Amino acid sequence: MSQTTTRNSYNWIFVLLIAIVLLIALWTIRGILLLAFAAVLLTVFATAPVRIFERWGMNRGVAILLSVFLGILLIVVAIMLVFPTLIQQFSVLFTDIIPRGVEQLIEEWNSGRVFDAFPFLEDYVQNFVIDTEVINQIATQLGNALGTLGGSVLPIVGSVANTLLSILIIIFLSMYFLAEPRRYISGIIAMTPKWYRTRMQEILEVCDDTIRAWLRVTGASMLLVGIGTAIGLALIGVEQWAALGVLAG
Repeated sequence: MSQTTTRNSYNWIFVLLIAIVLLIALWTIRGILLLAFAAVLLTVFATAPVRIFERWGMNRGVAILLSVFLGILLIVVAIMLVFPTLIQQFSVLFTDIIPRGVEQLIEEWNSGRVFDAFPFLEDYVQNFVIDTEVINQIATQLGNALGTLGGSVLPIVGSVANTLLSILIIIFLSMYFLAEPRRYISGIIAMTPKWYRTRMQEILEVCDDTIRAWLRVTGASMLLVGIGTAIGLALIGVEQWAALGVLAG
């Protein structure tokens, strides 16, 4: 009885060590796993138009090329038509409207008019005064701090390069997954025990359906929130409604 208990204890210790090693390995390659997951999401998103074109009797290779072309065309059109307005509105928002709003808030606070709208604040902050000069000094110091970033431009360039490289890796992985998805699915199934391969096939199908549903719901909610916010702000005459709609979406 004691030998059986000792053997079970050793087995549990061994399983625990294996689990710890696997967790450490997964944490070590977490960046690669995130890139792979992003590539899978992009592939699932891109297969929607591919499947539509395939239902129309189009060859898969032609459907992939046409989907990629339409995606690039949509991005270019969005950049040409929407981005100039968004850039202009964001520029006005951050360089004019927000600073004027801060100055108006300081004036309302120091004059005491804010307490007329919110009387409960007077008991808590009656002796607190916002000094405009202090705010200007903070802004100046922030500007000087931003100016010193020129000396550390190489790390910034390195971060930008890493980001661009990650995007390229995701795009290339997505193209490989999109071209021959069955090969990679079969490879994942082949790495599982024979008695579990049917179950693994079912799990992958459920994962595919779940990711597609999540992308549809997330995209629809973002689109509805952004468009609804932009239309509502435009109707009540709020400036920079497009930029605020993008931020809301």
